Amino acid sequence: MQLDRSQFLKAVKFLKPAILVTEGTEPMTNVHVKIVADRCQLTAANGVCGKRVTLVTPAQIAFDETEKPDDDQEFMIDKATLESFETLCQKHKAIFERAAKADQTLKLIDIFSNVLESHKDRLNYIQPLGTFKDIGSFFFLRMPEPIVTGSIKINSLIMIDALKEFSGAVEMTFSGDTGPIYVRQPDSEYQAFFLPFEPRKEDGQ
Repeated sequence: MQLDRSQFLKAVKFLKPAILVTEGTEPMTNVHVKIVADRCQLTAANGVCGKRVTLVTPAQIAFDETEKPDDDQEFMIDKATLESFETLCQKHKAIFERAAKADQTLKLIDIFSNVLESHKDRLNYIQPLGTFKDIGSFFFLRMPEPIVTGSIKINSLIMIDALKEFSGAVEMTFSGDTGPIYVRQPDSEYQAFFLPFEPRKEDGQ
């Protein structure tokens, strides 16, 4: 699938604080990619914080009447591969920034389940083991009257990770004293959630 390089770099920067850093084959050390038609959904989570971005194929890429976008896909990109591709994209962005004004295709990258490509440079990779945990429900918290009593204990470092790379005002939806806190930016495809501290027994809860 073809995406705008700058938008992809922005998305990776947003997602990285939520990627589990433990080395190994744990699925949560990867970014989950879901492609449906011209939309690409990228999700990362580390157990206490999750982030999601939806990117759209640039409008300048037009399909013939007889040509259709690739079939829907679902795969993962491991953290090491993602960071290597991020470096390549940054390099190409610096090189082609001016030229891309005349040739729009220089702005584009291609992502697939076995290769990532930026201006003819290809990065081959193998699909990580395991299955990415389904955390979709965390990104659709809709409670007309959130149940929150008194104060909530929040790990400030986790909250900072969740809010990193948002710009401007965000909306927060609470789902109870210990439930996930959903964060979104109005008119944006950027979403996040994070979990507050679990209440301690000695607190009388």
